[in-house]
Amino acid sequence: MNSVAWNLIGAGTYCAPLSCQVAIVNHTISASEYIRFYDNMTLTQFLSWNTYIDSVNLQTGEVVCIGPPGGAYTPVLTAAAQPSVYTTTATPAEPTPAGTIKNCGLYYEVIADDECNTIALAYSLTSAQFMAMNPSLDGNCSNLQIGYDYCVALVNGTTITATLTTTATPTATAYKPAPTQTVSGTTDECYEWYIVQDSDTCKTIEVEFGITLAVFRALNTYIDASCSNLWLSYAYCVSGVAENAAGTGTTMTVTTTSTSTYVAAPTQTVSGSTAECFEWYVVQSGDTCETIEKLYGITLAYFISLNTYVNSGCSNIWPQYAYCVSGVADGTGTAS
Repeated sequence: MNSVAWNLIGAGTYCAPLSCQVAIVNHTISASEYIRFYDNMTLTQFLSWNTYIDSVNLQTGEVVCIGPPGGAYTPVLTAAAQPSVYTTTATPAEPTPAGTIKNCGLYYEVIADDECNTIALAYSLTSAQFMAMNPSLDGNCSNLQIGYDYCVALVNGTTITATLTTTATPTATAYKPAPTQTVSGTTDECYEWYIVQDSDTCKTIEVEFGITLAVFRALNTYIDASCSNLWLSYAYCVSGVAENAAGTGTTMTVTTTSTSTYVAAPTQTVSGSTAECFEWYVVQSGDTCETIEKLYGITLAYFISLNTYVNSGCSNIWPQYAYCVSGVADGTGTAS
């Protein structure tokens, strides 16, 4: 309405144009030159918003629309809806923990500060359902691994039994005193003891109680790395609470499980993997020996002893191949 003199408008009812975002011209300029100050309009748009102007000579002090009358429409952006029913098996983008259900329709990558209950809530699951899909999780969900994919939706038609159990932290009253003399460095917070017999080695103790050498040494810190100082008729802890290897003062609870049955590899294996294996892990894209070691609480040396094809730099593990993570080392006749 720049072309209308306000003091000449008579009394009455008038139709006003829709409002727009405006600017004031600060010097005489053509419309084609003026729009170069803006990167969100064309000359055609500018002229259609300002039908009253002289496109050749915009005058100093003239008010012009620099946006469409009525304002620009801003679309509401929404995230793509996730399907509620999954008909095909998804491919995880990151490694998955051992035991994750295979018939999974959707995976979620764990980030810092995630908790099982928040993940379950986000995907309309109960905690029991989430843990049933991801059985590597302990009863208290204290072992979520950052950077790993966890299943959050099943392929349609898949059924699981969701049973949630929690593991109570043992109290000091559950600890048992040593049945005989012990060496220095043996934890007092022990649930089960073993008295060394003639011809025992660390390996025989490890296989009997289903623990690793690292665990056995954590509970009995006097033991050296080669286990050359095991004393006959002394008691050693095989299940209990010990300070971690880093010496930070935090504790880890170590419980034993007895395994005596070898299981077949779930998929193809490389040459040199022991056939006398209690547990296998199928390597996922992005896995390293370090991730496998942390997942199963084993050392690189032990992993290589079970899978002799693997080199010391661990540069030759193959995705979708099974590697033994608990068993009898090839050619040694001993297990861990």
